[in-house]
Amino acid sequence: SGASGGAPAAGEERPGVRSRSGDAAGAPPGRRLVELDLRHKRREVSVTWGLLVEEPGFLELFPRTEIQDSWKLDGMFEPSDPWVQRSMMAMCSGLAADLRAVPQDAGGQTWLQIFEQWLLQRGEQFPSLDFHRHMEDFLAEQPIHQRNVLTEGGRVRAVRVVLALD
Repeated sequence: SGASGGAPAAGEERPGVRSRSGDAAGAPPGRRLVELDLRHKRREVSVTWGLLVEEPGFLELFPRTEIQDSWKLDGMFEPSDPWVQRSMMAMCSGLAADLRAVPQDAGGQTWLQIFEQWLLQRGEQFPSLDFHRHMEDFLAEQPIHQRNVLTEGGRVRAVRVVLALD
């Protein structure tokens, strides 16, 4: 039964799911077409820099299933470059209103916008000319943002921003 976590019993409704009118009469439960009402469902999107997705090979019918085998670090990503920082900030700050995308970090800002404010409060500038050191200090003071930054050997190797879509 649906109460036990399995498929809903015949005639049992699932929240946000309704049967489409015109379903074949007598179709077995679970085999009918349904419409999902996603208007009130919140979805998350992660925008990631510094990672490359590993594509399966031409004859690889069963791709690797280990999560660590599905991506690799992008050796060309250099967040210490001021233009890279500006580009990431432009993406975070320039979200079109009709996307209805809201940053998931504190106060409706991305970690990068919070990092910029952190720098300015210390008399530094954005983009940072000493990015890796500043990020190390920032993450030590505000460890909640560590979930959005992948470091290796004291250097930032990949970052992400998480957006909620309304």
